[in-house]
Amino acid sequence: MASRIGTFFSHTAYFTTVLILTVIGSASIVIGFIGLGLYIPTLKNYESYAQSTCTIIDHEYDSCGHGISLSATSCFSVMWSVQYTVSNSASDSYVFSTITQIYQESVDALNRLNEYQVNTNYTCYYQKNNLTNVQWDEPPLATPFLIMLIVGFSFASVYFVVIGIILICRCRTRNK
Repeated sequence: MASRIGTFFSHTAYFTTVLILTVIGSASIVIGFIGLGLYIPTLKNYESYAQSTCTIIDHEYDSCGHGISLSATSCFSVMWSVQYTVSNSASDSYVFSTITQIYQESVDALNRLNEYQVNTNYTCYYQKNNLTNVQWDEPPLATPFLIMLIVGFSFASVYFVVIGIILICRCRTRNK
């Protein structure tokens, strides 16, 4: 009777361990693939931009409603007319473009407008294949998604090694 109880508990512990490890391993694989799926497009987007220095020529502030009564869904746009240099292998060229940003609160729009003054220079980022597409903020880095990818697939690898060891040990004890 005692051996049956011991066998029951050992089988239960075995299946519980395998089940918990499988859930963790499956979650790790999912996290790894999500990281991979986000890493590739984020990296391509990041690499499609180049840094330059924008000179602000003019700016404009307006509500998005254009005469419609302001409501909870109103927004405010700030537009900066900028000039920047694009460096390529042949020569440098000047590009004129507009940076437009939309804000939900007028205070945020006015603060950003005060941050970027006319006749001053600021770092900006233009898209290499569409030179008139320019923005103030650096495109997001792909590093967090690379970490997610590495951690997810590392835990998945550990899962497969541990499950392999458990199965080998289990087979050896059955063959004795």
